[in-house]
Amino acid sequence: MTKSIGTLVVGVGFVGGQAHTPSFKKIDGSNLVGLCARTETRVKPLAEKWETNYYLDYDKALNNSEVDAVIIATPTPYHFDLAMKAIDKGKHVMCEMPIAPKISQINEMHAAAKEAGVTVMPILNFRFAPVYVKVKGLIKEGRIGKPVAMHYREFLPAKDLAEQWPADGWAWDIERSGGYPDYTLSVWGIDMLRWANESDYITSEWMASYPKMEQYGGIYGYNTKGIAKFENDVVASFHFG
Repeated sequence: MTKSIGTLVVGVGFVGGQAHTPSFKKIDGSNLVGLCARTETRVKPLAEKWETNYYLDYDKALNNSEVDAVIIATPTPYHFDLAMKAIDKGKHVMCEMPIAPKISQINEMHAAAKEAGVTVMPILNFRFAPVYVKVKGLIKEGRIGKPVAMHYREFLPAKDLAEQWPADGWAWDIERSGGYPDYTLSVWGIDMLRWANESDYITSEWMASYPKMEQYGGIYGYNTKGIAKFENDVVASFHFG
């Protein structure tokens, strides 16, 4: 019988609390060892609902020998430190995107994981969405011919953007986040086209404007467009707004 994987979900906001927690409680082969967050009033009710432990101390949670893998679902600025601590303890890491604000940090995580003999995996869930799996299958089978161009378009209502990332939050601090919300939200679409096309990007160009929207608390909206070329000569275009 295959040993179940003991998982610890770190961060219990929308993604950690409503997506990862119920998923890792229900998935065959997963043993949800616990949840970890800084605020007891948020994490305790969730832990009780899903009948698992909760921790306010991340170091204490990592010291639990039942934890094999850590699911990091906190805001981007905290990913690097949380991942490095888990790697140092010999835990596998599954991290929300973007993995870290800086490429140098991602490279450091990769090197540390390789040395520790553990896996660090970005959460690229679009690769497993049935509709995108179907699209990739059609391309691979030649059912739609050989693609010469691909386009990805994604929009987020300003009201939702303001609720998720208020103007005084970390998402608007490039040093902490790595980029504005369009950077955070674009990584899935950029990866998805690369995965579906089975070819790497060789060049890209991007332009963006960030109009201030006082009616939504002073956040900055974004209108971001990009064009890229793959090694197999397919051209991709993107629009995020």
